[in-house]
Amino acid sequence: IDDFKDGLAGFTINEETSLVIATRGHEHDFDAALAALKSPASYIGIVGSRKKRASFRQSLKDLGYGDRDLRRIRMPVGLPIGSVTPEEIAVSIMAQIIQERREYGKIPDRRDYSCGRTLEAYGYEQAAAASTG
Repeated sequence: IDDFKDGLAGFTINEETSLVIATRGHEHDFDAALAALKSPASYIGIVGSRKKRASFRQSLKDLGYGDRDLRRIRMPVGLPIGSVTPEEIAVSIMAQIIQERREYGKIPDRRDYSCGRTLEAYGYEQAAAASTG
């Protein structure tokens, strides 16, 4: 996108939305984080170090953001699974998003316990077709 401050304009974002910020620099990450915090997204992941997180948190507090807003941010983003490659990092990020959605009840469990397969909801239509076919 051209402007990180307005990069979310035109997107429908609600409490079930997960956002991941990975820009070409700290300043752009911060602008994107400010835009994300204006949205109702419950998960805002930012690629970065723990040192960067401390700096971000303090800067956001200085701007008046409170603990409730800061709890929505995950930095460094992803589960600590030892990922190195971009593909592994993507897996760790998606795993964290799934974990958070399940933990906070954003995705209901829709299993048919007779066969143990996920049958419906939230992008699992192929699993439903496979289990009924």
